[in-house]
Amino acid sequence: MENVQDENRPVERLIRIGEVKRLTGVSTATLYRKISAKEFPRPVRLGVAARAWPLSEVQDWIAERIAVREHHGHGDTGAGKNRALSNAGA
Repeated sequence: MENVQDENRPVERLIRIGEVKRLTGVSTATLYRKISAKEFPRPVRLGVAARAWPLSEVQDWIAERIAVREHHGHGDTGAGKNRALSNAGA
């Protein structure tokens, strides 16, 4: 088997589902739902049952979520404003 690692490319780190969940804040069920909907990167097969994700792909997904938030006004749904207004009258 030949070495597929290019000398100019850094080694890609693979992370297991626990770390994916910690990084994204998303549950296992939601992760797999997003994978099925092609909204989250597919895992790499490590063995019969073991799966892992390239860290760079998970980081890219997180960066995309942040970019969407920035594009849509910081993701503010107004809930915080409504809460502040209701607390002001108390």
